[in-house]
Amino acid sequence: MGARHRSLVDLSDIRAHLRPFYSEMGRPSIDPELMIRILLIGYCFGIRSERRLCEEVHLNLAYR
Repeated sequence: MGARHRSLVDLSDIRAHLRPFYSEMGRPSIDPELMIRILLIGYCFGIRSERRLCEEVHLNLAYR
């Protein structure tokens, strides 16, 4: 996403806010900012299936 689009949804503080809920042990967690952005794409484009949403984000460069 370009800088212009990032300013529409400011999620810069989300990592610090959610840090206490993430463990340092085990596999790395999914970035909460990325997860929220992906869910917003699904909501905006009416993609209800998480599997389809992951496929769409993986295939469509415009979402990145």
